[in-house]
Amino acid sequence: MFFLIFLGASTKVFRTVWFLESVISEILITFSIRTKKPFYKSKPSKILLFYSIIFSLVAFFFVYSEFNILFDFSPLSIDFILIIIFILIFYFFIVEIVSTFSIQKSQLKNFSLYFNGL
Repeated sequence: MFFLIFLGASTKVFRTVWFLESVISEILITFSIRTKKPFYKSKPSKILLFYSIIFSLVAFFFVYSEFNILFDFSPLSIDFILIIIFILIFYFFIVEIVSTFSIQKSQLKNFSLYFNGL
């Protein structure tokens, strides 16, 4: 979040960006780690999609409603929303690449253990 310092973001904006990015990244990463297949080859359940959308909307609700006072949040400009989106996309693809690499490595290890045991 160092970029917020360079953009001159206030503490409230920093807290808000951190909250939204954290909540939505946790929801988004669920789609990558839930299966061994790449995310685009595995259809998530309807309930996972439903609750992911609901809780993402709840996170935005806390930022843009009167409840933002309780958490000391500040409504974000489109610039900050775009930065969050960029971070989330980048983070998701890094997790997807590492997950794919890890699964392939694990499968090769299991394969070699199987044949070495014969």
